[in-house]
This record gives sequence, structure tokens and C-alpha cells, in this order.
Amino acid sequence: MISERIELTSKDKRIPDILKVTEDFVRLQSLDKKQALHMTLLAEELVGLISGITTDFRGEFWVEGSAGAYDVCIEAETLVNKKRRDELMAMSSSGKNIEIKGVMGRIRNIFEGFMLSYDETENQEVIMSQMTPYSAGGMVDMNAFRSMESQIWSLDEYRKNLVVPVKESEEGAVQAWDEMEKSVVAKLADDVRVGIRGSRVTMVIHKEFT
Repeated sequence: MISERIELTSKDKRIPDILKVTEDFVRLQSLDKKQALHMTLLAEELVGLISGITTDFRGEFWVEGSAGAYDVCIEAETLVNKKRRDELMAMSSSGKNIEIKGVMGRIRNIFEGFMLSYDETENQEVIMSQMTPYSAGGMVDMNAFRSMESQIWSLDEYRKNLVVPVKESEEGAVQAWDEMEKSVVAKLADDVRVGIRGSRVTMVIHKEFT
């Protein structure tokens, strides 16, 4: 089953519609009270991310899934021109004016970074090192990505890549792990994936009920 798709723009993010579509979807899936709450909380976390996007964009929101496996999704593409994109890219890669708070703040910056860099793959390693607190950052090897049509960042992989650095008490990784412990999304979602194909960036919050 797939919900109604809600069209979004940076000027009209349609937050009430997003929440209503999620509530309607949850009701039709006949989830129990706890499961419905978890789905609502994940949608609210995505709403917070969308609210914080500063880049001009257009896109869509929807929820899909059945039989206990669900995805809360947003797909978007930037509306900024190349000159402005280059300015934002330069600011991002230099670390200026970037305030990252928590797991969803990092994911939002990854999402925006992908939107701004879809035709600038040579800058991807710089962007990702700024967007994540640890060099691996859950990212698959960038050299492998250069030969692929799409790129994907995964919260699950990010979490796995933090385990060893945390055990070795590396400062950045310990801070990142603490953020994971405090994050609603990290606790409730089975994974969060941010991917890019062409000019369109997709984020999927995946949740399974067993």
C-alpha cells in the first residue's frame, strides 16, 4: 500500500498534510497503539528535518508498505542555480556556517549536501567528512561509488562503523554514539537511507514490526 503523495516546496512544506497522510495510512494498516505511535513519531522526526532544510527545493512526501514493514519517504531536488549551488558547496566544504545538532541534524546536512552536489561528485568526500563526525560515517567506499549511477548513505552502516572507534574511545565517535543514544530515529527506525540518482535525492526511514 502507498499513501497519497504530498507535493512539497521550500516555500510550502505542508507539514499538517504530511502528518495527516501519515495518520490516515497508519489507521488503514490497523496497527496497534504502540506501532501507530512509533510511525507517527518517525513522521514527526522527518517533519523536523524538512522544516530545517534551507536550500530551495521541490519534492514529494509519502508513506508505503504493508505486513509490518513500512517506509516514510521524501524525494526532492534543488531549485538553486549553479552559481548559488557553488557558493553553498564552498561554504559546506569549508565548514562555515554549519551547525549540526544530533543525528537528524547530520542526516539533514547529508540530504542537503546530496541535493547540492549531484553534479559535483569530486566534492563528495569533502562534504561527507563535514557531515559526519567520524571519517567512515556509514558511507560505502567513495571510489566504488564513482563507478555507480547512485550513491547511498545508511544510518545502520553509520552505526556499525562507530562500534570499533567507540571501543577505542575516539572522541568524535564517542560523541556520535552519545547522539545515537539520544535520538528518537536511531532508537525506533531499523534504518534511514539517503540516496541520490541523477538530480533527485530520496530519504527513507524504514521501520519493521515483528
